[in-house]
Amino acid sequence: TRWIRDLGSAPGAGPALSETYGFVAMVTGRIEGYELQSPDAQPWYYQSKGRTFAQPTTTGRVVTWPTALGYLYVSRADEPKVLYRLETGAEIVASPAQSGPFLFVASLDGYLYCLDELSGAEAWRFSTGYPIGDAPAVVGDHAYVGPFRPALHAVDVASGAEQWQAIGFSQFVARGKSHVYAADRYGNLGVLDADTGELVARLPVAEGVRPLVNDQTDRIYLI
Repeated sequence: TRWIRDLGSAPGAGPALSETYGFVAMVTGRIEGYELQSPDAQPWYYQSKGRTFAQPTTTGRVVTWPTALGYLYVSRADEPKVLYRLETGAEIVASPAQSGPFLFVASLDGYLYCLDELSGAEAWRFSTGYPIGDAPAVVGDHAYVGPFRPALHAVDVASGAEQWQAIGFSQFVARGKSHVYAADRYGNLGVLDADTGELVARLPVAEGVRPLVNDQTDRIYLI
């Protein structure tokens, strides 16, 4: 054991780590930041609005944490300081995705938000019409998001315009050179044309096997 610190309250989930800080969200909505190399230093803390049950997420240059009242707070990752908060119409239950200078945030209000990660300026928002409970996946020039109504949406990163939607599929799995791989609610895989979203083929999987989201390569991982 390198060091132990008493937290100010009961944590809602595990910590998020940047290169210099560990961030812990309390059930009460308080966030605490601990210097990893100076465990005896006074921790940084901030009281956010609403209870927090999700693990903070370190994304790019920022750390984020949602609350049950529909707020997403954004702080610097290596020099703790709250930069801004995003207020949505419902709870945020999925971690944001990051690509370039932008954060992509999905909410149960049915919107996918695209924000400048440091300033919080909203570039666009896209409405799926149904609550979104899974994190978006951003690959290349598209953001992929699946709401509770089974339909995978491909959204243009630059404009926020919908490029296509694939009815019956709710989870992005991976993207290759010319195909997007998606899963339905039963875990079966669909091979979609990357430009149009049209179904090219299906890949049945065994019962009890489900795919993981891979937004880094074209590999498909099943567990």
